[in-house]
Amino acid sequence: MSLLCQIEMTLPRIFREVPGVTVRLMSDKELARLEVLRDLDQRGLTPAAAAQLLGLERRQVFRLLKAYRAEGPAGLVSKRRGRPSNRRQPAELRATALAIIRERYWDFGPTLAAEKLSELHGIALGRETNSSQAKGRVERAHKTLQDRLVKELRLAGASNLAEGNALLPSFMADYNARFAKPPANGKDLHRPLRDEDKLEDAFAWKEERTLSRALTLQYDKVVFVLAPTDQAKAAIGKRVTVLDYPDGRLSIRYKGVELAYRTFDKLRQVSQAEIVENKRLSAVLAVIREQQIARAEARSKKAPRRRDQSDARLFKVG
Repeated sequence: MSLLCQIEMTLPRIFREVPGVTVRLMSDKELARLEVLRDLDQRGLTPAAAAQLLGLERRQVFRLLKAYRAEGPAGLVSKRRGRPSNRRQPAELRATALAIIRERYWDFGPTLAAEKLSELHGIALGRETNSSQAKGRVERAHKTLQDRLVKELRLAGASNLAEGNALLPSFMADYNARFAKPPANGKDLHRPLRDEDKLEDAFAWKEERTLSRALTLQYDKVVFVLAPTDQAKAAIGKRVTVLDYPDGRLSIRYKGVELAYRTFDKLRQVSQAEIVENKRLSAVLAVIREQQIARAEARSKKAPRRRDQSDARLFKVG
C-alpha cells in the first residue's frame, strides 16, 4: 500500500475539516523528491547527485527546485490530482458496467472482467476503470490458469467433473488464442512413453516408512499390518514406499514388489447404523461414538485430501 493510501485511511475526518488547515496528500514518489530537493536547497547535495538520486535530467531537477522554492512542498504535488481523467468514461456507461460486474463478475480481476464486458456486453473499458488497484498488475500464466478457469467454470454453470471436462476444449482454444506464442524452436522434444513408464504411479503421493519387525507401519493415522510373505519379511527394518492414489487406492511396495496388507484405522468412528444394528451393545457403542466425536482427531495435513474422491476405496489394494 502506498503512503498516499495510508494517509487517506488514517487521517482523522475532524482534522481535515479544521478551518485554516490545508492538507496536502503526497505519493511515495513525491515524498522522496521532497527529501532530495530539501537537501539540494540546503546545499547538502550537488545538482548532479540530486539528478542521479531522482533519476532525472539536471534541467528537470532545477525545474522542481524552482517549484519547491516558490510553493514549498505543495509545489511538488501533481496538479492533476483530484481532477477527472481525460480518458474518463461517461457516468452512465460506468454505472452500467459496474452494475454488471457486481451482478456477474464480482470475483473477477480487472483484466478478465474487462474482457467479459467487451465480449459479452459490448462495453469497452480500460482496466483501471474496474478498480483503483488495477494499474501495474501483471497477469502471469500460472495465476491466469488458476483464476480464469475457475471463473469460466462458474459462468458456464459447471458443477461436476464431467461438466468441467466438457468445457476444457473451448477454454483451451480461447486461452491459446489469447496467450500462445510460437516457440523459438519448432522441434517437438517430447519423447514417447516407454513400457516401464506408469503415469498412474507418477501422479500418486509417495512417502516412505520403515517396516517394523511385527510387519507393521503407520501412514495417515492408519496402522498397516503386512501379510507375512517372504517379500514382506525381507523388508523388515528397511524403507518401504507408500503410494497414495488420487482415487483412494493405496499400495505398499518394496523394491517394486507390491505387498499385501490389512488395516487398523485409529480414527475409524462407530457409525449410527452400527449402534442401531447392535441392540445389546448400543449403549456402549453410543458412549464410544461420543468420545470419538469429542476427540475430533484429524488425518495428516501432509497427506492428500480425500474430499473429492467419489470412490471411497480408502486404503484398499487393487
